[in-house]
Amino acid sequence: MQYAIIDESGRFGDPENKFLVFAAVCVDSLIGLDKIIPKVKKKIPTKGFRKFEKSLAEIKFSITGDKTRKLTLELIREQNITQKVMKSGKK
Repeated sequence: MQYAIIDESGRFGDPENKFLVFAAVCVDSLIGLDKIIPKVKKKIPTKGFRKFEKSLAEIKFSITGDKTRKLTLELIREQNITQKVMKSGKK
């Protein structure tokens, strides 16, 4: 079975957003991917500026700090997912 994890960035209704981006990670197995967010949340400090991130139901890159974003992307990279880039649009 194949899985696609899809996320978006941007908002249609916000005139300040000039771009709307959709991204997908397509994998044959979810093994390992389900552990990324719990690992990230364990490493978020309970004190200081980033402590509010621990209470978030979802890690949103628009409101989390650089360290949390970097750790999340590093853990995804460690999963050794085969990369396929799909481009769309008119030229």
